[in-house]
Amino acid sequence: MAKHLADLLLQHPPSDFNFADYDLYVPIPLHKKRQRQRGFNQAELILKAVAKTRFLPIRTDLLARVKNTAPLSQLTSVDERIGNISGAFQLRYPEQIKDLRILIFDDILTTGTTLKEAVRVLEQGEPEYIEILTLSKTSSTEVEPPHTSTKLGSVVSDGFQLD
Repeated sequence: MAKHLADLLLQHPPSDFNFADYDLYVPIPLHKKRQRQRGFNQAELILKAVAKTRFLPIRTDLLARVKNTAPLSQLTSVDERIGNISGAFQLRYPEQIKDLRILIFDDILTTGTTLKEAVRVLEQGEPEYIEILTLSKTSSTEVEPPHTSTKLGSVVSDGFQLD
């Protein structure tokens, strides 16, 4: 499945998207307990499949999910999702991302809380900028972007932007 989704992304990238615009690609991590239960991280598998054809530098060790959050599908309000994801990520090796152009990848954008928290944590390493890429989004995307100098936006095919 990951290979097919990667092929779809490669064949139909967003119109304003260029893989060469980024120094580093970071998939949204799962907590180790959830990854053991599932047996895989779908965002990581899709991004690795894309990377094989584009020779992209992927780092799965920079952003760690240190809080085992409830599945977002079980939470109904944006406030519940924000509280759930707060403090969920930790940046490892912050000195290794200073002044880099980073792309965070996730399979789906629902409310934006997960990606917003990931961006907040990655900003601690002072990258040049951070952008996000998702394969799809739901109609319930409603979280405001962080008010920082970080470039934050989903470059999914329909042009949806968080910024």
